[in-house]
Amino acid sequence: NLKRNRENVRRPERITTEDAEKRKTEKHHGDVKPATRTRNVREASWFFVSDLHGHLDRYRKLFDAIERERPAAVLLGGDLLPSLAWARHDVHGEFVAEVLGAGFAALRARLAESYPAVFLIFGNDDPRCEEPPVLEFSRDGLWEYVHGKKSACGGFPVYGYAWVPPTPFRLKDWER
Repeated sequence: NLKRNRENVRRPERITTEDAEKRKTEKHHGDVKPATRTRNVREASWFFVSDLHGHLDRYRKLFDAIERERPAAVLLGGDLLPSLAWARHDVHGEFVAEVLGAGFAALRARLAESYPAVFLIFGNDDPRCEEPPVLEFSRDGLWEYVHGKKSACGGFPVYGYAWVPPTPFRLKDWER
């Protein structure tokens, strides 16, 4: 049974240079809008990162890697904020502004035209009450908050979906 299941697994699609170029020039349909910063997807990497859980050393490493490698896009996939245990020390309420906002703003200033398209959603450990500052920075163009939305970067669609199925842990804001 296991062998048969392995044979039925869909392998990732290999994209040729011509396919990437074709996707880049195709029109966007429906409510898909291209990110404001697009670069040649053939020559650029994308970063996906999640589960940083507010650890400052992890954010420093991320910001350093973005500055060093200059990806076309950075996808922040949730569980970005400190745990609730940290919230008791009044770190949580200012984390979005003082760490995420300040860190990405500094990167944008240093990288200028090389600043990547940044897409963000919350994870099951991120409290929804922290959405207002995230939305404020999104309106300022620092990143795009894509929960429940569809966007695009370099001709590729980007979807945001923060909901998770119910878990055996305490109830969280993002369970459905």
